[in-house]
Amino acid sequence: MSSYTSVTLKGLKQEAKLVLQPDGTPHVKAHSDADAYFCVGYLHAKNRLLQMDFMRRQGTGRLSELIGPAMLESDKFQREINISRLAESEWNLLHQHDDTREVLEAYAAGVNAVIDEYTAGGQWPLLFQQLGYTPEPWTPQDSIVCNAVLSQLLSLTEIPVAYSLIAEKFGTETLAKLFPLLPPNEQQPFDQGPFEKLPPQPFPISQEQYYREFHAQANASAEELVAAAAQSNDLDAGVEFLSRVHNIPFLRDKRDRHSNSWAVSAEKSTTGTPLLAADPHLVLTLPAVWYHVHMEAPDFDITGATVPGIPFVLVGRNQDVAWGVTAGQNASNFFYREHTDEAHPNQYLWDGAWRDFFSTTTDIQVRGQEAVSHTYQSSVHGPIVTRNGAPYALTWLYGVPSRGMAAFHHATKAKDVHSFREWIQLGECTPLNWVCADRHNNIAVTTVGRFAMFREGVTPWLPMPGTGEADIIGIVPKAAMPMATNPDSHMLASSNQRQATAEYPYYLGTATNFDPGYRSNRVYELLASRDKLSPEDFKTMHYDAGDYLASKIVPHAVNMLTATTDLEKQALETLSQWNFQMRTSEVAPTLWWSFWTTYLRETFDPWMVPAGLPVAEYNASPIDYLNSVLNQNLERWTLHEPEHDCFTDPSTGAVRTAPDLMQKAFTQAVAALQEKLGDDLAQWTWGSVHHRIIGSILGEPSLSYGPVPADGDTFTINVGPGMLATFGSSYRMVAALDPNYTGQSVYPGGQSEDPTTPWYTDRIARWETGDYEAFRSFAEAEADEANTQRLHLHPVN
Repeated sequence: MSSYTSVTLKGLKQEAKLVLQPDGTPHVKAHSDADAYFCVGYLHAKNRLLQMDFMRRQGTGRLSELIGPAMLESDKFQREINISRLAESEWNLLHQHDDTREVLEAYAAGVNAVIDEYTAGGQWPLLFQQLGYTPEPWTPQDSIVCNAVLSQLLSLTEIPVAYSLIAEKFGTETLAKLFPLLPPNEQQPFDQGPFEKLPPQPFPISQEQYYREFHAQANASAEELVAAAAQSNDLDAGVEFLSRVHNIPFLRDKRDRHSNSWAVSAEKSTTGTPLLAADPHLVLTLPAVWYHVHMEAPDFDITGATVPGIPFVLVGRNQDVAWGVTAGQNASNFFYREHTDEAHPNQYLWDGAWRDFFSTTTDIQVRGQEAVSHTYQSSVHGPIVTRNGAPYALTWLYGVPSRGMAAFHHATKAKDVHSFREWIQLGECTPLNWVCADRHNNIAVTTVGRFAMFREGVTPWLPMPGTGEADIIGIVPKAAMPMATNPDSHMLASSNQRQATAEYPYYLGTATNFDPGYRSNRVYELLASRDKLSPEDFKTMHYDAGDYLASKIVPHAVNMLTATTDLEKQALETLSQWNFQMRTSEVAPTLWWSFWTTYLRETFDPWMVPAGLPVAEYNASPIDYLNSVLNQNLERWTLHEPEHDCFTDPSTGAVRTAPDLMQKAFTQAVAALQEKLGDDLAQWTWGSVHHRIIGSILGEPSLSYGPVPADGDTFTINVGPGMLATFGSSYRMVAALDPNYTGQSVYPGGQSEDPTTPWYTDRIARWETGDYEAFRSFAEAEADEANTQRLHLHPVN
């Protein structure tokens, strides 16, 4: 057996062992939870310290210190949200007797052991040398900050503000037609009821109490900020806020929040045990989003994906339970229009009395220039996020502390799906759908988070009056959250679709909040296509590029459209023979996508453009803000309501129908492709126009991967939104719940952030081809002579 190298580390309590595979996959063996997570902190910092520090700085509004004025707008927004204060409150909320505090402290000690090592040796990794700085010590609160950043990416939305612009222009009746509350197409929610309306669960802390504490050190001197508020209007505020959000990179890039996870029970599995697949989708980066780890301690044996900066395995399995997660996409933030008056400067009306705005001034250090002083205001509803027009306050449900870290810690040690559900519900964090399976042949899915409840008549999908009558009155009780356990079909899936049927008695969000349902429909279609499924079937599903929407629309379109040129005739013939797979070698996907997007814009641009929705430079049309439900509408109207009045042009009154616009879109699409790709239709392959790039977190092209041709589109399981996809499957896992601890995974990137090492991109080729890595026990890893990197860690005496 290969020998171990001994290392003595401050903060470790007992001896521990690390064995690394040739690709950097670590196996940890420790004598306690705390020491296991110390090792994870050590490994994270050894391989991803810069990434961790960037995430910490993003959350606390300190990126400008490193990058310069390009990140100033992001830092201002984050200072207004005040995640630093949230992290401190969450840390204090963890009970002293909860060993989650000990685990977070141990993780931080592991990170700091690496920082101390670099400091003592005077030799920092290459990227730190190039950027010319060294990171500050890590704290347990920093891990909570990183978790809050993930929550922002998965929950913050500007939908109510965008809706307000459309309602302002066309009225609420038209808004309801264009953007219904319930999905207009056929979907498969996992919770089919029956449902019971339970009384609200109290909000953990009153809005007034929390924000008074939140701004306890506020400076109440910025009188000029609301001087013109009484003269302002919602249109100015809405346009200004949307423009602001779309100039903040991490908020702009969160738009496509897709993920998949599904499970089948033993009755539908070739292994005779439950099978679970996880497939979280995020913006793909180098270094990779995830870091794969395996750790053994007396109380657990856990393998899976961690986010550097956060100790816990968020997608993975232990010896009894496997779990995956998708974004809930439920309404998690709300906007309040505070009522101001010139007679009451720097005040707003709430609960029958004029209240002072809380005012805070913070200095933001900016690389290459003097510090910038940023003053912002807050009400009992949250920070005022508009600078012009009406004062809109942002209420973010995750902005109230929860025990999310404790939920992760305890759930990952669960013995069955029931205890997993009990622990994960402790979090009350950003809405997430947790799919899990256990060795006792149980499969389940549970939505966890906070769903706000309001008085009858309140419209939370629009900015609400801030005078008090529209305030949150409580949250949906845990017992009433969407969930499903052991369905009769022996299968369940979550792909960001609305979780419950129309009969669900609580507000979940509008149809725009959720995925249009095409991926979940495709997952269920594939699960139902076989009597029993194998792990190999699940891996094949991960790479499925079938467009469910195309399978419904294209046959109809082929029968409706008329071709007048040779190219149009070839195009229709190609579409008529297509199997709806968005493959790089095929021409039909290019024809379909060009037709559909042109049809979409021909239908809805006459409504969106006059509403004043700002167009960011990466968007081809304003409808990209809201296209989830617009795709559903157009599907329904095309197939069932071809003379719907929303086809009519609102500016001219010209009556239009689905056949009219389909024909126009088809003609335009073929002409545009001919101009771009030439006269030879055989050259119009999807791979010639649709690419994927995995970008460096430093924004450096030489440290990125791609662009390369890519399968998939916005609606496929193997997702590839946009023509240059920056978003996709960030980690793929298949687990069989058998006694042999069977599982396998793959992700794009590598274990290291150092671009000079093989571990920077070595897993990308395996991710592209579906070459998964099998999970292994510590004993198996230790017995493998190929694993020559071994560390025997000792505590300081």
